[in-house]
Amino acid sequence: QYMSQPYIIIPAQGSDQTDEWLRLGVEAQINGQYAIAQQRYQQALRLDPRHAIATQNLAIVFAQSNLLNEALLTIERATIFDCDTHGVIYMNWALMALESERIDEALRVAQKAVELAANPATKTALAMVLAASGKPEEAIPLYNSILDEDPKHIVAGLNSCFVQTLTSATPKEFLYQRKRWWDANHYTGPIALHYNNCDPERPLRVGYVGGDFKQHSAAFIFAAILLHHSSDIESYLYSSLPVNPDA
Repeated sequence: QYMSQPYIIIPAQGSDQTDEWLRLGVEAQINGQYAIAQQRYQQALRLDPRHAIATQNLAIVFAQSNLLNEALLTIERATIFDCDTHGVIYMNWALMALESERIDEALRVAQKAVELAANPATKTALAMVLAASGKPEEAIPLYNSILDEDPKHIVAGLNSCFVQTLTSATPKEFLYQRKRWWDANHYTGPIALHYNNCDPERPLRVGYVGGDFKQHSAAFIFAAILLHHSSDIESYLYSSLPVNPDA
């Protein structure tokens, strides 16, 4: 499943000294300065040890630093301080639990997030957890409810098509879901003519798009196709994911 920005950072809500440290922490966190953000959130918590937003943002810093156990302990503490005011805190907790493969916990808190605030962010989190917990048929209506509100919602659009492949949907249902995405997002700009060489003796240029061209089981299988190409074929590989040249 795809999700472009899993965690939602909550900005400062006030203007006192604690909120100023929180504001500085958010600024550092957005810029990827996680160590500095951690220091600033901890300074805010020295002033107000029960500050729910500073606690939840600190939990996200831990998650972004691949310290998931610390993240889960911290986000749970944030919900205790929050008194069920911000559904987004439960949403972030659900995503952390999902990343940690604690599916039962993720499902419980994702449902709580939607109960507190039924919006595209919380519904997306619950739908992702439902799919991971073997309930893809329950995820699709959630994604479609998001698309009813925002037809261009990229996560709901892509995931609704992918998750549907995990169900017993018919080809007609597959077509409907994909057409819904196409109708909202297909290219509507000018279409340029193709200026390719029409010489039938030219080498055939074949492009492959994927995210698994490096160290991946799919790459090992796919390599056999490339190795069997003759000199009449020019291969072009386009990676859909960032590539580590050292991997």
